Amino acid sequence: MDFSSLTYFIFLSKFLIFWICFYLLGRSFLLVINYFLKSERRLDEVLIINTPIHFFYPIAGLFLLGNVLFISHFFLPLKSPVLYIIFFILLVPNFIEKIKIPSSDNKFFNFFYYIFVPIILLFSSYDINFHYDAGFYHLNHQLWLRESNQIIGMVNIFWPFGTDSIYEYISAFLWFDQSFILLHFINLIFIICFYGFSAYHLFVSKDSLLKYPSLFIMIFSILDNFGIDGGRNGFFYIQSVTAQDLPVAVMFYLVSLMLVQALSKNSFSKIEYHLFLIFIVFLIQIKLSVVFVGILLIIHVINLIKKKHTTISILFKNTYVYLFLFTLWTIKSVLVSGCLIFPLNITCFNNIGWYIENSTKKYERISTSYSMAYDFQEPVAIWFSSII
Repeated sequence: MDFSSLTYFIFLSKFLIFWICFYLLGRSFLLVINYFLKSERRLDEVLIINTPIHFFYPIAGLFLLGNVLFISHFFLPLKSPVLYIIFFILLVPNFIEKIKIPSSDNKFFNFFYYIFVPIILLFSSYDINFHYDAGFYHLNHQLWLRESNQIIGMVNIFWPFGTDSIYEYISAFLWFDQSFILLHFINLIFIICFYGFSAYHLFVSKDSLLKYPSLFIMIFSILDNFGIDGGRNGFFYIQSVTAQDLPVAVMFYLVSLMLVQALSKNSFSKIEYHLFLIFIVFLIQIKLSVVFVGILLIIHVINLIKKKHTTISILFKNTYVYLFLFTLWTIKSVLVSGCLIFPLNITCFNNIGWYIENSTKKYERISTSYSMAYDFQEPVAIWFSSII
């Protein structure tokens, strides 16, 4: 076995352990939800919008770990051994139900999802490099998270620390070796989920509302390899280490597509509703700018209530945990930056000790200077200030 083969074997071994851990963590989380929902159906047999729920276990695991970490960080630095103990405790609910490894009668799909996609994607580990923002602030921020519990006014150390994402907490927890390869594996989880979802509806499922979008996006993925400047003009691609756009893009696509399908179904499933909330809260925690995806869920909820498929009280009982997490996340943002939304200056509190009045204005300009967002900044700010 030459060096490259040995390296690949090491990558493969690490990734299998990594993927299994988050698969089990997500399954554990959803098992607890399924238990409290008093569902009579085994979790591994549940379909979410005609999609086997097991595709979403690893993402649900990342959501659970990220929220446990950011809450724990109020009291503990993220390198604390206590957090590793908590991680393994969170796996215990898997014993509620025996694991049933799901498989399809379609041999091509089984080969594509379980073998071909992971093997091909792992080759990206050979030449993956750090994103240019990694040295600018991501790795520095993660080091602070590991070495100290919550610092009030952390934005005053370096302003990009105020834009922290739950992705940073997960990444900081995964500093197991100097290669940082596990940070790259986070992105691979999302792209494997995407290809698994698309391949399932392309080769196995008979749901035309999911089959044809999957077909079109797979065709686009092929065509984009031959586009202008060699392609990569809009399709998902494996980003450098610490970049967070790929997870956002994958989840935004999946949530939007499934919510449109849910709207057409006019039916209500509590476990589906929970998964939608998990995806949307996770999206917001990674990147606040995608908050408008929640509009689709609001439309879905209004439609369900209007057609008497559920009630407001039932929806609230299944929502308050996520509202609690979102509230804590907002409190954390205020403690870090002095703002509800950093660096939106009009959401900042001028009367708290760790915030300097109007200090975020220049960072607002920096954050919007790479797009036309700055052209709309003033009218949006005026409108927003008029309603608060």
